[in-house]
Amino acid sequence: MIEINSFGVLGGDQRQASMAESMAADGYPVLCAGLEHVKGKT
Repeated sequence: MIEINSFGVLGGDQRQASMAESMAADGYPVLCAGLEHVKGKT
């Protein structure tokens, strides 16, 4: 079984930013790049 330790989100729009927030809220470390242009919380 594969154990996931962290996630990376590279670019995207509000959908990817929301996904990253959701994973972080679940306690996973999330590294983001290329979401600087997304408005709202990231």
